[in-house]
Amino acid sequence: MLLKLTGTLIVAWPPLTRFTPTFTALPPAAPPLAAAQVLAPVPEDLKQPFAQDVVPAAAVLAPEAHRGAVVGKVMTGLLLGILLSRVVSGFVAQQWGWRAVYVAASVAIALLTVAAWRGLPRFVPTTRLSYRALIGSMVALWRQYPAMRRAAWAQGLLAVGGGLIMWALLHFTRLMNVMNKAANRPIGYVGSAVMLNAKLREGVNLMHVVAMTRALGQPLSKEGEEPELYRWTDGTQSHVTCEFRGGRLVRWELVRPPVQDHTDAAPVAPTAVGQASEP
Repeated sequence: MLLKLTGTLIVAWPPLTRFTPTFTALPPAAPPLAAAQVLAPVPEDLKQPFAQDVVPAAAVLAPEAHRGAVVGKVMTGLLLGILLSRVVSGFVAQQWGWRAVYVAASVAIALLTVAAWRGLPRFVPTTRLSYRALIGSMVALWRQYPAMRRAAWAQGLLAVGGGLIMWALLHFTRLMNVMNKAANRPIGYVGSAVMLNAKLREGVNLMHVVAMTRALGQPLSKEGEEPELYRWTDGTQSHVTCEFRGGRLVRWELVRPPVQDHTDAAPVAPTAVGQASEP
C-alpha cells in the first residue's frame, strides 16, 4: 500500500520530485530565486529517484508468488498520478493560486520522505554487475523470452498508435472549432480588412486564414481551379483578395474604396497595398 501510494504521489504534481518547489513557492526575492537556480542544474537522476526506484523496490519486497500483482498495483499508482497530475494541479491553481501547487508539493515531499524512511526497509544489493553489464543483459533477456518481445512490440505499437490518434483528434477538434465559428458569420466577411492584410503571411494555409477571419472566404475562382481565389470584405467595403496555390497563400491584395471628398476635387482612385511578391 505504501509503495502504491508513493507511486501516485511522486507524479501527482510535476514539481513533486524536484528540490525547487519550496523556493518557487516563496515570494520573488533574490535569495530563494538564487537557491532555485543553483539547484536547478542538479542531474535529474539525483532529483527524482523515487519513480525509478519504487517499481524494483516493490518487486524485491513482494513474495515471488504475488510479485506480478504487487508490481501491477505500483504501476497503477504511477499511471494514476500521471493522469491526475494536470487535473489536480490545475484545480489547485485555479482555486488557491499557482503557488499553492508548489506549497502542496513541498509538504508532500516532506511526508513522502518520512514515510519512505520509516516504512521501507534497507535493501541489500542482489548483483555486483557493472552498469554496462546490466544494460547488456537486456539483449540476453530479449533473446531468451519471446513473451517479453511480443509484449514490448505490442506496447510500443500501441503507444505510437495512441499518440497518432491523439494528435489526429486534436487537429480534428481544432478544425471543427474553426468551422463552427465560421458557420456563424456571413461568407466573405471580416471585421477589418486592414488588420487582416497586416496579419497575413506567405505560406499559411486556407484554414489558418479562415481561423483568423472566423468566416469562409467568398470564392472567386471555379471549384478545383488553380490558383484558388477567395475574398474577405469588411463593413467599409474594403476587401482582401487571397490567392492560394496548393492550399498555401502565395499572394494577397488589399483594396480600399475611394475616399469621397465633399470638395470639387476628383475622387481618389482605389488603392492596393499589402501585396506579397510572387513566389
